[in-house]
Amino acid sequence: MICKHFWRGVLPLEPELEDEILRPKGTRRCKVCGAFFLAGSGRAKYCAKCAAEVHRKQKAAHARKKRSSVDN
Repeated sequence: MICKHFWRGVLPLEPELEDEILRPKGTRRCKVCGAFFLAGSGRAKYCAKCAAEVHRKQKAAHARKKRSSVDN
């Protein structure tokens, strides 16, 4: 049980502590949108929606880099 002072006075000032105490176990905050998501592995950084977009951007950047080093 959390006391009223801690609940009202301390937690709003410390968002990381609030997340750690109040969020369900096994969830993480997405690095792009900030939403909580259930992590499937220890390497997960993005929710499913943002992961697709980030992956698409990373693939495009990789393809640009590979195309720039080709001699014709």
